[in-house]
Formats: sequence, C-alpha cells, structure tokens
Amino acid sequence: MPTAELHFFNKPSNFSKGKAWYEGNFDSSYPIKGEKTPSYSFYPSAITSIHAMYPAVKIILMLRDPVTRAFSQYNHMRQQTRKLGDECYLKVDLRKSFRELIQEDMSREDALGEEPVALANTPPQTMLRRGYYMEQIEHILTLFPRDQLLVVIQERYNKDMLKHNNVILEYLGLNPLDTMEEVHEHKRSYEEEMGEDDKKWLAGLYKNENEKLFEFLGERIQEWTT
Repeated sequence: MPTAELHFFNKPSNFSKGKAWYEGNFDSSYPIKGEKTPSYSFYPSAITSIHAMYPAVKIILMLRDPVTRAFSQYNHMRQQTRKLGDECYLKVDLRKSFRELIQEDMSREDALGEEPVALANTPPQTMLRRGYYMEQIEHILTLFPRDQLLVVIQERYNKDMLKHNNVILEYLGLNPLDTMEEVHEHKRSYEEEMGEDDKKWLAGLYKNENEKLFEFLGERIQEWTT
C-alpha cells in the first residue's frame, strides 16, 4: 500500500492522469495491492469509477463513532485552515463553533432533500453527512456484491489490532499473523474537548442513521455514543 492517500477516484485532477499513473503508485512485485483513501466511500461517483475500473476489488470500510468522527474533522479543518489559509481544500470559518458548522450542514441537507451525496452538491467540508454510513454502504452495494465489502469498526480494531487485522487478511485470502507491532498514527491533538451538550445533541442527530447501520450489521455497536 502506498503510504499516502491517493485520492485518485474522488479528485478529477488526479483521475485525469489515468490508470497508468494510478497503478504506478504500487509496487508491482506484490501480488495483492491496495490503497487507503477514506473519502472514496462518501462520493458515489468515486465508487462508480472504482467499479468501472476494478469490478473485482475488495473494499474495506472502517467506521468510527460518527459523533467523534465529526469532531475530529472539525479540529482537522481548523488546523489545516490555520496552516494553509486560502489554499486549504477544507477551509472553514474559524469564527464559527462546532455546533454552528453542524447547523450549516443541516441547512444544506434541507436544501438537498433526498438527493444523493455528490461532490457537485455537497461541500467537502460537511461534517454531518459524512457520518451517514448506511447511505454510503447502500450505494456501494448497488454496484458490488456483499462479499466484496468488509465493514470494520475502528473502536474495536484499536482494542485488538492483531485480531482484526487477521479478519482482514482472511477476507483478502492471505495468511494470518501470529504477532504484530501496534502503531497508532494520525492521533489528532484537539484545541478543546467536545462538550457533553454537543455530544448528546449530535448523538440524537445520528440516532436514526445508526439504527439503520445496526440493523444491517445485525448487532449494536456498544462502543459508540448512540
């Protein structure tokens, strides 16, 4: 796997470079290759392009509590905006609070109605809708069979990386590991912790979406806020 997120299928500037450029990012000596760009699942056009180019690909979707995911994105956008200014792809108004930005997302949703998520009509800065996981899963399954999608819960993965990596390896048809070194990357430092009121409020917004996911998985995710 390349170290960086490739953003080939969700950024036109990269997709226009073509399949040869994309495959040039992989070490050809490995029989099984993959990459990690989490935002692919959010854009139906990216999933459609993946299917068109690699219909037999195996997808691994790692999901975390949408409440803490949204707050992590909020902090990331603020940090990137301070660092890059107007050049920031995820530029956000630093004067606005976490709740104010979520409320902006809600107002956009009211305008979108039942339209599917798409780069053309949903700003990449949205924090709320990125946590609507069943919306993303349902689109993936319109194109790929169920046995080409593995859902991994991040909070459980973090507690026992060896166990869950072996689940992933089995899914990919690879041999299991006996041991592994656990490495935690991208651990974000926050300017402030999420307030309990905001946490409960956001958990309420995600309740119906999470119920759809629990029904699909056939179990409740007790580690999540809802």
